[in-house]
Amino acid sequence: MRPFRRRRNGDIAVHLGAAGRAFMRQVFSEIVAAEYEDDGVIHPVIYARITPELDNDDPARLFERQHEVSSVAQRALDTCDDDTLSESDAWAWLRTSQVALRSHAFGRDIRTAEDYEQIDGELRQYLESLQYVAWGLARAISS
Repeated sequence: MRPFRRRRNGDIAVHLGAAGRAFMRQVFSEIVAAEYEDDGVIHPVIYARITPELDNDDPARLFERQHEVSSVAQRALDTCDDDTLSESDAWAWLRTSQVALRSHAFGRDIRTAEDYEQIDGELRQYLESLQYVAWGLARAISS
């Protein structure tokens, strides 16, 4: 069964069990907390400057991006127990899942398929679960 399906009214139905929702709640909470935990693996990746020499990547823009990431993650966390998601809530889930994927991959220097093949255990399961959710959301949003 697909984890997400577009309903006729345009909402996205969430078909995750208790374990799936607990996993997503943990992911969303981790991203929300990253705003204040600057010593973890996620914070430096999320809040690093994208291109330091660009004016739009100045400290004020950096603060805006930090606030945006945590606000979107908070919205995803707030809707984690909902049976249906609006389009914007589904996007919040997808964006937060993507941020978590990127943060864990780059924070652990996983940049190629070969790097990915070298990981195993809990990290691999975590990343594969996030990929499953992200692909399911992307499929539902685009349908």
